[in-house]
Amino acid sequence: YTFNDIIGKSLPMLKAIRMAQRAARFGTNVLICGETGTGKEQIALLLYLRSTLSNRPYIVVDCAQATAKVWDFLLNHYNPPLNDNGTTIFFQNFESASEVQAWDLLASIQASDLAGRNRLLFSCTCPEGDRLPDSAEKLVQQLACLILTLPTLRSRQDEIPSLASLYLGNLNLELGKQISGFDAHAIEQLRRFPWPGNYTQFKRVIQELATVTDSYYIRNTDVAEILSRERRLAAPARQEDSKQPSLTLKQIIRKAVEQALQENNGNQTAAARQLGIGRTTMWRYLNNEE
Repeated sequence: YTFNDIIGKSLPMLKAIRMAQRAARFGTNVLICGETGTGKEQIALLLYLRSTLSNRPYIVVDCAQATAKVWDFLLNHYNPPLNDNGTTIFFQNFESASEVQAWDLLASIQASDLAGRNRLLFSCTCPEGDRLPDSAEKLVQQLACLILTLPTLRSRQDEIPSLASLYLGNLNLELGKQISGFDAHAIEQLRRFPWPGNYTQFKRVIQELATVTDSYYIRNTDVAEILSRERRLAAPARQEDSKQPSLTLKQIIRKAVEQALQENNGNQTAAARQLGIGRTTMWRYLNNEE
């Protein structure tokens, strides 16, 4: 496996890759941070494949997709993957785990010496410049995780022309085309676009431009049309974020439970007592089973 990919061509990304390669050799627990589309999954795979455990299993737990049953299996089953030795376990989208799930997972890791028996990797999606979620900060402190922060594409605007040319060269081979490059206005539009989806969005746009282009140069009009569509696709999400959503009764109760847990420093017994409910009932509300 090599990083023969657009994500690995940016100079700050190359720095992150070199750090990841050094960390891979020493078996350090790692938290990979960055915005959507910055290549967190690729870095995690690199950490696994360049490590001494590359001939052992690689387990991915996507916290954004894990249901209450999945969490129960991971933490309470008599023979979960967490019982293995010598594996690499990647907890993807760790910020999506609820506060209770994050605390329970950390407690299980420490009680079972999971980090001592296996290699643990985590990823956390967070906007550039924002602090880590509390659960991720706790993770770093308790497990002594190395933090790898991946750069955004918009922070490297000056590199976009060379990145576009490099990727276009790869696409010419894949698509059997002979596109020489971009006209001046086209490349300037690409350079000034904010790229909220970062490298993943950039690759998709360049691939679409290469596919639809029927000349030796990618034209300004084609770039303008595709980037206009990308702006329209992103606009509804921004509008929804600015609105205060109406909450269902379940969501209101869940928020009350989470607030009580926060006020009691994660102590479930104290939080349940404050709310006047049992711990089992509280667990069900947190996992959407009520």
